[in-house]
Amino acid sequence: MKLIETYANNVGVKLPQEGEKPYLSFHPTPEKYITIHTSSGMKSKNYDYFQEVINLTANKINKSGYKILQIGKSDDELISQALDLRSKTTLYQSNFIIKNSSLHLGNDSVWTHVAGLFDTPCISLYGPTIKNVCSPYYSNKNSTYIESHRKNKKASHSFFENPKTINFINPEEIANAIFRLLGIESKVGVETIFIGKHYNKNIIELIPNHSVPSEIFTNGSFNLRADLHFDLKFIEINLAQRNCGLVTCEPIPRTTLEKFKDRIKLLFYKCDENPNIEFIKDLESLNIKYSVVTEEKDQKLQQLKLDLFDFNPPLFIKSFDKNSIGNYSRIENNKTIFKTSKILLSQDGIFLSDWHWKNKKKQTSLSDNIGILEKDMDSCFYKNMDHYFIFNHEII
Repeated sequence: MKLIETYANNVGVKLPQEGEKPYLSFHPTPEKYITIHTSSGMKSKNYDYFQEVINLTANKINKSGYKILQIGKSDDELISQALDLRSKTTLYQSNFIIKNSSLHLGNDSVWTHVAGLFDTPCISLYGPTIKNVCSPYYSNKNSTYIESHRKNKKASHSFFENPKTINFINPEEIANAIFRLLGIESKVGVETIFIGKHYNKNIIELIPNHSVPSEIFTNGSFNLRADLHFDLKFIEINLAQRNCGLVTCEPIPRTTLEKFKDRIKLLFYKCDENPNIEFIKDLESLNIKYSVVTEEKDQKLQQLKLDLFDFNPPLFIKSFDKNSIGNYSRIENNKTIFKTSKILLSQDGIFLSDWHWKNKKKQTSLSDNIGILEKDMDSCFYKNMDHYFIFNHEII
């Protein structure tokens, strides 16, 4: 039984009959287009990698004469290469747009059901819910409902999940379904190996050996990496420019903390042993949010916990290496690519990771976030793997 049937039985209402459709209100649209909606009523149902799906498909979609229209709320993440209609249409206008769409792409949400009522082909994703129960009661015969494998676990039906099971669906599976439903004779030449749980969060990290004006980077988070290079002058200059996270192995003078306490969003104090208690007392007295982080474990971690008994307990940071990737055997020389959502800036250039900085391998621009996975990369690279999308790529 579909979920909508259960709802209808419980409240004593009839389901829409054949020929009964939602109200429509005209809205100008391109001649040929598809629609995308990236949110839903539950965070756990929201797929985080729709942008990757569009990156894989937009060129061939556009060459086939289709535009991509994004509907939804203004706080939905904007999909680049889509025409932005977020919060620019009424309910009835959105109905009109979906009715005349060649394909609707989205999560398990109301617009998936609207697409079904209008017999619009649909691709809908299911993670914490079950497609056989929650997919539309009415549906186009070509619609494709993709359910996460959830690592063989049952659906949680929870508002919040960690990790989100819907994100276990690989972007190329969705992209190939788009091509199939639009009749585009093509296949995406991407094989996902790993997607980090923070890949959809854009972060700029700055080594404080220079300053970056506040207008350079306005979207996402910004961190000062004083653990890689400690220069109090540039720490202060950059804190004066913007709100920052701050990572340090050395204590920051109290005078600096007092001056910039409202600029420091969160301070990470990296400490393996002998923490500076006076520094931590300064942080607490000034109400600066902080975490003591360490890669030590076993007896050294226990000793650090005892040293910090009266303060925030230290957080153990798991170290990663290439074996942390479950599918590492699928990595191929000069064929495996990684994309990162975390970029490192230094006086001497733009880098994709701490490893690239230490090995002086620069990028050309902030938007250049793609690199080749190299066999000699060590834990200095893999420690940020939660921010990577790693995949094999073939030209098809």
